[in-house]
Amino acid sequence: AVQRVMLGAFFAKFAFFGVSVVLMIKVFKFEAVPFVLSFAVSFLGLYALQAVMLARLFRQSAPEAR
Repeated sequence: AVQRVMLGAFFAKFAFFGVSVVLMIKVFKFEAVPFVLSFAVSFLGLYALQAVMLARLFRQSAPEAR
């Protein structure tokens, strides 16, 4: 259940960020390559950090296997 919710949230954010990138490049005339590179690095970095924090959270709250 949690995985389905997390995947749904990921795809919703992905769509929202896609629209944001298009707006920044087309409407606000940002240079595409630097903007997309910095956006991608921050996006992937934040998701990697989120994955590490969730793994730590689930590891601490899971009952120990014996």
